[in-house]
Amino acid sequence: MNSELISRLQVAFDACMEKAYIMVPGFRSLGTIPMNIAKLPPRTVGLATFSRLYGIYKVELNQAMVTEANEKTFIDEIIPHEIAHILTNFLYPRVKQAHGPEWKAVCRALGGNSSRTCNSLAGVTVKRNMVKRYLYKNEGGELYLTAQQHAKCQTGYAFLNKKAPGNRWRAGDFTGQVLSIQR
Repeated sequence: MNSELISRLQVAFDACMEKAYIMVPGFRSLGTIPMNIAKLPPRTVGLATFSRLYGIYKVELNQAMVTEANEKTFIDEIIPHEIAHILTNFLYPRVKQAHGPEWKAVCRALGGNSSRTCNSLAGVTVKRNMVKRYLYKNEGGELYLTAQQHAKCQTGYAFLNKKAPGNRWRAGDFTGQVLSIQR
């Protein structure tokens, strides 16, 4: 891991925290919030951890994704994004939506891009949520089933065709076609 890169990220983190302290002076009461480079799940770029009950506040960045090529993205997007989570929790402790309107306003105020919550980083493929649909056809028409419905159908369950009430889709109606759709 490049220590100069980590130093630059730390400087950017400290500058963003200073913005947060200026915006909300009471935010300093949480004490020093550390930024760590850590091993995170492959699809997790950054992670904000906060617990008022235990007084735990920290930001972690995925060590596999922290590279020179991704430095600008981390500085411009990821760091403000994660700090916005902690600041939003401080300002609005009852908010349930992680990327709701409160978080978006805070993220924008910190200089982050509130419209992006999933990032594509240089040299790293961040898989987005993909869902599969399984195509079934018979004389009553065609139907795309979810993975759970497909599994159920393959074990003998039949799905009623509402357009042709006497007709049902069964395991033998599966065409073998699987469609992948991005959520």
